[in-house]
Amino acid sequence: MTRGQPQTRRRALVTGGAIRLGRAIALGLADAGFDVAITYHRSGAAARTTVRDLRRRGVRAVALRADLRSAAAARGLVGDAARALGGLDALVNNAAGFARTPLATSAAGDWRALLAINLIAPLACRKACTAFGTTFSFTTAGVACSVPAPPVISAPAEATSGAPFDLSWAAVAAATQYVVDESTSSSFAGGLTGSP
Repeated sequence: MTRGQPQTRRRALVTGGAIRLGRAIALGLADAGFDVAITYHRSGAAARTTVRDLRRRGVRAVALRADLRSAAAARGLVGDAARALGGLDALVNNAAGFARTPLATSAAGDWRALLAINLIAPLACRKACTAFGTTFSFTTAGVACSVPAPPVISAPAEATSGAPFDLSWAAVAAATQYVVDESTSSSFAGGLTGSP
């Protein structure tokens, strides 16, 4: 794209996009013609591989390292992704924590860490997106949401690791529904087939 030409490609940020489901979503978005920014925390080598595979699909791609236990880091990475891609049209909140934390042995720190990454970070990212006019967002990793139907808790059994995890995802479901109910447009959609 040269200066003065309008942006024609859509741009997406996929948190936790280096591995597993996030990688599959990022590659799917690239196949659909999106430029893609992915985030990773400890999966640097996998992130580099994913970016290479995204670029082979003919799209712009960048990997951003972020510790999403920090709300400030979550907000900052949205701006970083928007600057790297020239804007941001879609957000996929995919990063999640799955620490095994049985209620009987869990500590307050366990609760804080899981709530930070599973609840606060997705909401901070979504809120930060408003500054960029992002029109489509989607939350994965435990919450399936479609407008106007309420969200459904759908964490895989092997990922369900105890009360802090389960309750953090229940909070995500409730918060997602709140955002959907408060929104004047369908900002959350049940899958990648939703219209941006």
